[in-house]
Amino acid sequence: MDCQARHKRQLDFAFNASFASLNAAKVFMKDNGMDNSMAKVKSLMFTRTIRN
Repeated sequence: MDCQARHKRQLDFAFNASFASLNAAKVFMKDNGMDNSMAKVKSLMFTRTIRN
């Protein structure tokens, strides 16, 4: 995580955002019948971003 926050509220927000993105990726993998591989999801999202 690339967060430079030092205050508790800012750190809490950064941690919650990180966990929310992980949970969203897990739901995406489950809905699309993918293996539990974060690398595959990152690669897919990167490829789709580049192509569009």
